[in-house]
Amino acid sequence: MEEIPKPAELAKRGGAWFRSGAVQLHLGVESDFVPAKKAHPGLRCAALDELIKRLEAAGHEVTRGGRFEDGALHAYVNVRSATASS
Repeated sequence: MEEIPKPAELAKRGGAWFRSGAVQLHLGVESDFVPAKKAHPGLRCAALDELIKRLEAAGHEVTRGGRFEDGALHAYVNVRSATASS
């Protein structure tokens, strides 16, 4: 996905927007955010192994999850924030 600019009024809030073809992903920032343990978005990736390597190199925890019924590999990612590592 490529990062796309947010409208100026929304950019003040932080976060980032991404696009791949017709699909957009909008991510926001919330200082007291606590992620759910099981509820999560799922995204398909054409190069999962490469993505996992990049995420791990950036210090994020990745757990491989096996295969879905259609044979697609999947993984779970626990993204470490910059403040969590300091």
